[in-house]
Amino acid sequence: MKKLVFLELCDILETKYNLKKTQNVNIYEQVGLFLYILSQPGFVRNCEIISRHFHSVLEVVCMFANDIIKFVDPSFRDTLDEILKDAKYHSYFRDCIGAIDDTHIQVWVPYHLQRVYIGRKGFTTTNIMVVCDFSMCFTFVWAGKYYFVDSGYPTFMGFLGS
Repeated sequence: MKKLVFLELCDILETKYNLKKTQNVNIYEQVGLFLYILSQPGFVRNCEIISRHFHSVLEVVCMFANDIIKFVDPSFRDTLDEILKDAKYHSYFRDCIGAIDDTHIQVWVPYHLQRVYIGRKGFTTTNIMVVCDFSMCFTFVWAGKYYFVDSGYPTFMGFLGS
């Protein structure tokens, strides 16, 4: 990452998303630590201070992501030209807004939790559900375990309503 991009990211997280410096750790150190931990596979430490700073930056980065990741057409009124112009696809996909699938991704978890996350191929994984549009861009990602439920159920932790 270029220095200017890093400084701008820090400034945005501080001014727009209220990331606060602490007595001993400034904004640049917090964001740098966060990015370093993300870049290191298996970086698991039982350090409360590192964890606290990581999670405070993660919280504001998630808010930032919600503001910058937007649907191209949030009302889903437009049908892609590829579908409109191809009779073979139009009859099947004219009202389709994307695709939903799930997959397992490799994760790093503390040793005492690894047994719970061992997948059928023998390494630690977690299941994620992803939604992508016709441009192959992710529009939604949900990690963890969940039940799909219909509109009669409220959407809350563990239940993903339609």
